[in-house]
Amino acid sequence: MNSESTSEDEQLKCILIPFLKMSGEQLVCTPDQEFDGSLCELIDRYPSEKNAHYPDIRIRKSYIMSYNNETKNAKWVYEILNNDTLKINCKENGSFGKNEFEGYEQGHLAAAANHRWCQEAYHDTFLMSNMTPQLEKVNNSFMKIVENFCRKKAIDENVRNVHVYTGPLYLKFVRGKYFVLEPEKEEKPGKKIPTHYFKVAFVEDKNGKVNLHSFVVPQIEKEEKDFPEPKVEQFVCDIVKIQKLSGLKFMESRNENTMGKIKSIKWEGEDEKGMPCSVKIKVRIISPHNEE
Repeated sequence: MNSESTSEDEQLKCILIPFLKMSGEQLVCTPDQEFDGSLCELIDRYPSEKNAHYPDIRIRKSYIMSYNNETKNAKWVYEILNNDTLKINCKENGSFGKNEFEGYEQGHLAAAANHRWCQEAYHDTFLMSNMTPQLEKVNNSFMKIVENFCRKKAIDENVRNVHVYTGPLYLKFVRGKYFVLEPEKEEKPGKKIPTHYFKVAFVEDKNGKVNLHSFVVPQIEKEEKDFPEPKVEQFVCDIVKIQKLSGLKFMESRNENTMGKIKSIKWEGEDEKGMPCSVKIKVRIISPHNEE
């Protein structure tokens, strides 16, 4: 994980993704393919947090989110990228309506460029629940750099899927340490302004191996003009730190290797001319039924 080697005697690492939740009843099991014994598995669960309670799960055409009614932003957004889902079947039409964020741009969590395989999926990314106030430099440079990194991984011929989590962070830097703020306690109504964003990408190859890439993107101050020319390496952040700052847990350890089943779904929609279009997704995943 993150290019670090894992010894054979370590516990199995399970990656939590809400794949079955977002796919509904469309699942079809397919025969197992050859598996190389990787120490990573995908398991059907929300990213856990302390005293986890998800009262507002919102399932869109091709992404799923947990919405926080206090901050008016998503806690996390999960999407799947691959060669099929990144097909372009509709034009870029831009945002709907005027920008409601004074001094900020409407920054997407699930990027619009990731969901142009059908018109509805693309339009879903412009819902206000998927957008947060982002500075121009963050929206048009920093976040795009990390998004492009994920898309480039997803179109690799050896990659089956890239599972991506994106969400806001609310932090304060004091004496060399970050502290988590509680923006929901602020009296100012409306969307809270994140100080940072996390993006966690699990790259699942066609042999079942999973590699992790995790990032934190800062919201720099408007007056800061000397930020160096950004590269994706500048935003790399250890997953342990992201889990601590976000309160989320994207992985868990298990004592036994429970072989996941290949699950297939097919999403159907319409292109910009109203013609049918679809994408296919296959994921080797452990469901509650597999664990029994």
